[in-house]
Amino acid sequence: MTSDGRKKMVERYDCTGAGDVDTSIVVQANDDGNIVGVSGRLLKIPTDWTNPSGQFHIGIVNCYDLYPANLRERIEKYRKEKLWDPGFKKVFADTMRKLQYCSSFSTNTLNGSEDDTLLDNKDKYGSQKNQSLNVK
Repeated sequence: MTSDGRKKMVERYDCTGAGDVDTSIVVQANDDGNIVGVSGRLLKIPTDWTNPSGQFHIGIVNCYDLYPANLRERIEKYRKEKLWDPGFKKVFADTMRKLQYCSSFSTNTLNGSEDDTLLDNKDKYGSQKNQSLNVK
């Protein structure tokens, strides 16, 4: 509510899916009141739920499929910028720098005594490849 008593609407999303979930799989609860969902998770059925048949129709759907397009785009943009880009950009820059370094040695200059120097330089720089490039 606002300070003058009016209702405040921030955002509203219809995430019902309107029949988008295939619920053709039918299961029954075990003695403990649990069922195994389509994803393999153990689902606890509340004791206050009444189900005369004892059968439950279960299904699964990716939550992104239920989101409106603008919400999905906003979430994907956030995840890309905050979770993917920082690690990816660092690894990409390191890889490009190494590629540029290795490419700076022309294969046309491989003659005579330069062979050993070139291979030594590549091995020296290439030894860093054993270091793990973990993206977190």
